[in-house]
Amino acid sequence: MASTATPSCPRCQIGHLQVGSATYSCVQQGVFLSVPNVPSWTCDICQYREFDFDALIRIEALVGQLGPASDADLQTAKRPPVDNEVIDKRPPRIKP
Repeated sequence: MASTATPSCPRCQIGHLQVGSATYSCVQQGVFLSVPNVPSWTCDICQYREFDFDALIRIEALVGQLGPASDADLQTAKRPPVDNEVIDKRPPRIKP
């Protein structure tokens, strides 16, 4: 019969790591990065989480290819100014 033992948690030493997926979030080259559905292991007691090493290598390779944003790209990413005529045409807000 095959063994179905799961690895024990390296932090609390009590719980067991369960396979699943989670959102990986970090700051890379000054830009916030959030990647959903990254394979991970989560402790069923203390909620410690480890992400799959191969998945993290692939994410870093993709981000490394993009490189940091140029100053011109950052300037065009700003929101346009709000048109005052649109603001003036809104109906008055009634307080409850």
